[in-house]
Parts: sequence; structure tokens; C-alpha cells
Amino acid sequence: MFARALKLLAANWRIIVPGLVAGAVSAVVTAILGPTAQQDGLAGDVTWFLMSALQLIASIVAIAYTTGMAQAAWERGSAGFGDGFRAFSRDASHVFVAMIGMFVAGLLAVWLGRYTWGLGIAVYFFFFVYTMPAAVAGELGGFHAMLESARLALRKPLATGVMLLVLGCIAIGVTVLSSFVYAAPLIGPLVVALLAQALISYFVLVAVGEYLELRPALHA
Repeated sequence: MFARALKLLAANWRIIVPGLVAGAVSAVVTAILGPTAQQDGLAGDVTWFLMSALQLIASIVAIAYTTGMAQAAWERGSAGFGDGFRAFSRDASHVFVAMIGMFVAGLLAVWLGRYTWGLGIAVYFFFFVYTMPAAVAGELGGFHAMLESARLALRKPLATGVMLLVLGCIAIGVTVLSSFVYAAPLIGPLVVALLAQALISYFVLVAVGEYLELRPALHA
């Protein structure tokens, strides 16, 4: 699964573009609206809300596009921006609701993690790793996608656990590498941004591939 996902990412490098664009949009929005959003009063509150809304929209677009393109890559070996657009136009509402549910569950996991030596966070990733693939590839509503992810993780705990363990090790390796690359003048931050988005896209490809492979067993 990991080798196939890496091959698909190399053959479909466009999958990283939506995330890069969303990151650039968020950075520009923060640079323009950030100073005003930090001010006290109504103007600051309204600006903060607008800035957060624009960043959320950028995230929803990026997630839907990336997941839709990943699904197309697994199903036919190639992915284009049209696949991402179809996923966004079809499943944006699913992604939005799923993001809200994931955010609330994430806050709870972080709070529990304080008292369980991080176990709450590990459980969070274990149960909800398939949420976005279920929302886009499975075309399920946000909360139904979260439930499907939890059911699939419980049905296939070993496969899910191994996948998360390997992805965690890869993330640590890329983070260490990025810490050295970031110091390079001018191009360092750009290379780190590309590495980060490539890593995220790879994670999405693995999660979508695992979801597509394991889901039939859940509905058998």
C-alpha cells in the first residue's frame, strides 16, 4: 500500500497543488487581515471572523480536491484537477460538517491527552483517520463519515494501527529533514512547504487507498 501510494504520488504530482494553493491563500489572508484581527473591538472581531472563514473555505477546497484526486489516482492510475473539482462540488458540505465534527473531537482528544499521556490523541487518529475518505470517496455526510471511519477502524484494527504507525515514522523523518532544509537561505522555507504538502498528499493517498480496500469488508 505504501509503495503503491508513493508511485501514484510520483505519477500524479498535481495532487499536492490544491494544498499549496490553499496554504498560499491562507498566508496572504493572514498577512492582510491579521493585524486588524488582533485589534480589540468590533472591527477586530469581524475581521477575525472573516479571516477564519476564508481560511476554512480554503481548507475545505484543498481537502475535497486532494481527496477526490487521490480517489481518481487509485481507481484509474491518473488524477486531474477536474477530479478534485467534481469532489468539491459534490462533497464540500460533507467535508465541512466532517471538519466541524473532527475539530470538536480533536479538542476533546487533546484535553483527554493531558491526563492519559497522549493516549487520547492516538485514539482520535485511530478512529477518525478514514473520515475524509469516507466523506469524499464514500459520499457520506460528515457525521456519518466519522461513524464509518470508527467502524472501519474497529473492524480492521491491525491494518489501521500499522498504517498509522508507519505514517507517524515517516512524518518524524520528514520533520527532522525539514529542520535542516529550512535553514537554507531563500529556498529553505519553500522546500519545506513542498515537503510538507507532499507528505500530506501522501498521507491522503494512503488513507484513501486503505479505505477503498477495506470498506467492502465493512458492508459485506
